[in-house]
Amino acid sequence: MSKNNTNNLYMEISIIIVTYNEESNIRKCLESISKQNYPSNLLEILIIDDNSTDDTVKIAKEFTNKIYFSGKKNSEVSKAIGIKKSIYKHILFIDADNFFIDKDTILNLTRPFLKEKNLLCSYPYRFYLNNNDDLSNQYCSLFGINDPFQFYTKTRDHITHYKKFDMEVIFEEKEKYFKCNLFRNKLITLGSIACLLDKSKILKIFNNRDIFVHSEILNKVLIENDYSFALIKTDIYHNHCQSLKSLQKKLKRNVHYYLSKKIDRPEINDFHWLTTNKKKFIIAILKICSLIIPIYDSLKMYIQTKNKSSFIHVYISLYCLVTYSFLTIAFILKSFIYKNFFKFFRNNI
Repeated sequence: MSKNNTNNLYMEISIIIVTYNEESNIRKCLESISKQNYPSNLLEILIIDDNSTDDTVKIAKEFTNKIYFSGKKNSEVSKAIGIKKSIYKHILFIDADNFFIDKDTILNLTRPFLKEKNLLCSYPYRFYLNNNDDLSNQYCSLFGINDPFQFYTKTRDHITHYKKFDMEVIFEEKEKYFKCNLFRNKLITLGSIACLLDKSKILKIFNNRDIFVHSEILNKVLIENDYSFALIKTDIYHNHCQSLKSLQKKLKRNVHYYLSKKIDRPEINDFHWLTTNKKKFIIAILKICSLIIPIYDSLKMYIQTKNKSSFIHVYISLYCLVTYSFLTIAFILKSFIYKNFFKFFRNNI
């Protein structure tokens, strides 16, 4: 809490933004922060840049002088740098392509920490829907995802636009937020989209490492310590993608990201949303293969929202199924060949 405020109404917060070639987004992101109804002297903004080749850093310097460089081409490494450089107990992770819509968002993010015990984090419960966006971005906001498998395995960390609350967590509704707990065998894709976090609760597992795997670490801390998290009843804009092509590229990247993590970070693999939802993942495959269920979900969303982007769901679901299958098989074959080649090489030299 701030020592300068006798009413203890405000928290000191370190805002961490990881960037790489975000000149098209970073100004909007930082301007949305500067317009918040929150004392600016209680906020520090840290930019962790991955050696951008555009004007990202130049723009960021207009808003903060706390700019650090990673150069590892890894957002998890950049987040770790941000945690180490931050000076306050509470840290707010926000991506450069996230923009606050409500001017009281940061203030509302802090409120559950003043009322709830054993609270780990809080974040906005839904993506803001901009009807002027590309249909692919509208689709992601409507369904609260950027991956249909998260929708069908019920591991989303945001609600959709056709139900009041449709996440598979234990929840208690309060006036301005939902207090939530995870089921022990049902993890979710906890992201870093305006996520306000009590740093003291993750320091032990983070242990000053050079990498911070956001979703898995938060899942692990929530489960092992029986902590709660809060979903604030407000929207946040997320510029998921600018076209269907860019969405497909992001989906491919997600597969490579998951497969590489299974090798590089085995100590927290058990807390990845996919690892604990294998049965649901198989059921999701069957649902997508049926075609009937994706079509039904598209129609259901369209009837309730009248948004044409609903119909992209069928195509994206099939695209993910085919692409994920191909990339996974290719990865397994590549690993098998690579492993046995070196085994043969060692035995014959």
